[in-house]
Amino acid sequence: MKKLNIRQFGIGTIMKYRPLISSDSKYVFTIGDACVYVWIAKTGECLRLINHNSNSTDQINIVAIAINPNNQLQLCIAEQNGIINVWDYEDGILIHTIKVEMEIIDLYSIVNSGLYLFVKNTKNVYSLSRIESIRHKSSPIVLFDKLPCLPKAISFDKKGELCVFINVDGTIIYILNLINNQIKNILITKKNLSYHDKITCAQIHPNEESIALGTQSGRIALWYNFINSTNKEPTVSYLHWHSLPVLCLAFSVDGSYLLSGGHECVLVKWLYRKSEPTFRPRLGAPIIHVTSSSDQTFYVSTHSDNSLHIIGSNLSIQQTIGGINHMFLPQQASLPA
Repeated sequence: MKKLNIRQFGIGTIMKYRPLISSDSKYVFTIGDACVYVWIAKTGECLRLINHNSNSTDQINIVAIAINPNNQLQLCIAEQNGIINVWDYEDGILIHTIKVEMEIIDLYSIVNSGLYLFVKNTKNVYSLSRIESIRHKSSPIVLFDKLPCLPKAISFDKKGELCVFINVDGTIIYILNLINNQIKNILITKKNLSYHDKITCAQIHPNEESIALGTQSGRIALWYNFINSTNKEPTVSYLHWHSLPVLCLAFSVDGSYLLSGGHECVLVKWLYRKSEPTFRPRLGAPIIHVTSSSDQTFYVSTHSDNSLHIIGSNLSIQQTIGGINHMFLPQQASLPA
């Protein structure tokens, strides 16, 4: 029987923010308290903490992380106060710092396209900007100067041509065309979502013009044929296994599989467009986030009990990090800074 490695997190919560996997699939990054943990995917060990200054009394609130689109061995760490620190995550070296004059809400990276920033100004207006070249004096280019709401459940396609998000109430879906700077909004109705569900999460397909929507009722709606067409309403099909709200969705990198998770503590792997699910049950706590590695050999799920699972593409658990009480663990040396 394979021995399962369980490692503790130290201090901090990781369930609030989505995890990130390095482009070479060697490392997993999670946001903790004022720092980012770098985990070795193969062993579950913590390589180091970055963006961490134990001598500082300033409160640092990290809100997002993304791989540098110009250098896949560097990590961009966004702080709420408008600072983006760019790190060499293998050597733990701070390369440079970019200052944005607004509060950062979220951060996404698209290879060969740039770094996408969702920000809020002093008048509580949300906007989307892009940094094309990640340098010390880089200035963001504004793409949308006034978004209609605080964006939730944000996702991009692989080319950086489309972006999708929902409003806080889960009643409106917004589609941003980043090529011609147009925005399209679709109100949830009985026609496009038959039970008039509220949307809990959304994920755009990496290669096709389709969107997967998780709902309050547990169904997953797949929308087609509407993003760049004259059709006002999408063609809709459904996947249904969850009996409780769907909390997270993620496509595999090539788009052939869709992952879903929620309160059932089960990771569901769907063959795209087909109602053929396979399952990884008994994960211990509701799944808050899930993501797929670039080489498609494993998935990472984070849970409401502050644990993280590294799960193979065959849905076997490879590593478990956190989610257990420190009193039951042997004394360990403090994590490296």
